[in-house]
Amino acid sequence: MVDTSAFTPSAFLPGEWTRATLPAAANHENMGAWVTDCPGFSVMISDGTIWRTIGKRTETYSGTTDASGNYAVTFATPYSATPHISPVTFPAADATTRVRVTAAAPTGFTVKTEKNNAVTVLAIDVLAIGTANVPSIPVRVLVVES
Repeated sequence: MVDTSAFTPSAFLPGEWTRATLPAAANHENMGAWVTDCPGFSVMISDGTIWRTIGKRTETYSGTTDASGNYAVTFATPYSATPHISPVTFPAADATTRVRVTAAAPTGFTVKTEKNNAVTVLAIDVLAIGTANVPSIPVRVLVVES
């Protein structure tokens, strides 16, 4: 069994869920889910047996990336140390788009969405060097106290 008070999920289930509509926890160990009817919490984590709330200070943020592909947040109350920050695009973007943390501190964070540049050669998409910023992408971020 996983101690959910000390970890962030390895990945998130797509979409939004209620506690009643969450899939079987056994099939989603270490996964997080955005839960809309969980008072005081909006993320639950599967320990492989049941879905649990997180025991540490946890916050969720959602917004849309700016023209540079960035989404930045300043915490209303700073953390004592830099927290764990887990961003995801919502709904899930295509396979060539990624979201990553570019700055993290006890006072806030910035995440960036980027898309791999691709070149088509003989009807096959081949990744080229470099990325492009992706503006106007909805992003959700789970922040968990370290």
